[in-house]
Amino acid sequence: MERLTIKYEGLFTPKKACTIDRFGEADDCDSCDVICDSTHGSDCANCVIQECFTRLGEYENTGLTPPEIMELKERDTAKDLKDLEKENVAKDELRKSFVNHIADILIGLNGAAKTEAEKELVFRIAVTVKDNIEFIPDGEES
Repeated sequence: MERLTIKYEGLFTPKKACTIDRFGEADDCDSCDVICDSTHGSDCANCVIQECFTRLGEYENTGLTPPEIMELKERDTAKDLKDLEKENVAKDELRKSFVNHIADILIGLNGAAKTEAEKELVFRIAVTVKDNIEFIPDGEES
């Protein structure tokens, strides 16, 4: 969310009424009467102060207080973490299943190998798979 206000001399002021220093702090701000008289005359619709009041009104229309908004934000962040945790568990289960399936295939190939060359080929495939995929037997935690 882009902020409309900035703290200047202990008060929140419309950001567009201020010059901002290289640290992102208000360097100098015009007062409300100077802004309204010099930049917009009697056209309040395009005034930076009116823009702040409009946004404030939109927030007030939600019926939520700032602490309630923060509580919702924290709850949604916690929910996002739980969803991510569930997704990771599902991926881990899929990975375990895939790895165990590959291991079963390799065991079957090794048993079916008739020559030393075939056994050597199965061994090399198994080593390559082992070096590139972590085997996790069923029932073990990752």
